[in-house]
Amino acid sequence: MSFGTLLNAQSVPEMSIQNIDFGVNPEFNNWRHNADTDTFLVVPITMDDFVDGIDSFSFNLVYDPNTMEPFENGHEINDPGYIMLQNYLGGVPFPMVDGRYFSMNVFAIPNGMKMLTVSYSDSIPFTIGGHGNSSGLLVYVPFKTYNKCMVGTDSILAWNGYVDSLSTFVNPFQTTSFILSGSMGTYSTDSNTLQINNGSLTFVSVQALVTEFANNLEGSANHGVAPYQFEWSTGETSQNITPSAAGDYWVMVTDAMGCSDTSSIYSFSPSVGIAGNGHNNVIVYPNPFTNVLMIQAVGNIRITLLDLLGKQIAIQTGNDEVRFYRKGLNPGVYLLKVDLEDETIYKKVSIN
Repeated sequence: MSFGTLLNAQSVPEMSIQNIDFGVNPEFNNWRHNADTDTFLVVPITMDDFVDGIDSFSFNLVYDPNTMEPFENGHEINDPGYIMLQNYLGGVPFPMVDGRYFSMNVFAIPNGMKMLTVSYSDSIPFTIGGHGNSSGLLVYVPFKTYNKCMVGTDSILAWNGYVDSLSTFVNPFQTTSFILSGSMGTYSTDSNTLQINNGSLTFVSVQALVTEFANNLEGSANHGVAPYQFEWSTGETSQNITPSAAGDYWVMVTDAMGCSDTSSIYSFSPSVGIAGNGHNNVIVYPNPFTNVLMIQAVGNIRITLLDLLGKQIAIQTGNDEVRFYRKGLNPGVYLLKVDLEDETIYKKVSIN
């Protein structure tokens, strides 16, 4: 059994199952339908080239039922009355209202996967204005996942539904991967008059981070759904803590979906002032840093970056502020020496 798609067609309409990375585009995930407690995601299906006179379409999608299943309210979700999604992501050109036919049907296939057939028909043809206003969007296909904290990539494949071993189609009413039809004719992947591009979904979960700012540690999160809860290795539950001593610290972050992650261990060492009046009024942030490290103090500043063996790597000066750029330095831990007018500060800094 193969999931083939047309790849060699030229000058034919092109349909796309959009690739969605939820870390980059979280707006396509975690939608709710009315009072349902379950959340769902949407996969946009687009028509990249306008086809005149089209008033119906249908297609088959293969997906992994171990990770997700179609969300049953596809008709309502694609209706312009579903205001939140329509306003935020943009509406579809075909309003899914009474008098139009819309269906989603699931079929089991022999390899443990499942196939979803989506069908739509209307008496009003798709217009070029509708195509432009909706950026070519035909429909949102909604799915809900079993594991809200899942990480990884799932493919969404177009398929005509033919099973070689059975010599038959899974759905005898939909025997082509994708078909468009209307008053101006019919376009399909089987007749080489339509091209379909497969897509994928990349799932991410909450990622806990620790950064240092002026002798404080701050917990934060990438991805996930706000609001977040924080629990430090010290037992504190605030987002920021002020460590009382040097040592190893970490934070566990839990998002609104109940997904949790524990940060890497952060080795904290407070700024130490010597040969001066003890006013440790130096701000070094962010720490760790990726591209730029900011050093702020009052007056003239001279910084020296050393490796852990004491070898000098860079020297830079400024007034009230120094911006130190990574400039190709390898990730790791370094020693920062900050010379002020009346004291010297030493600080460990890390490069991601």
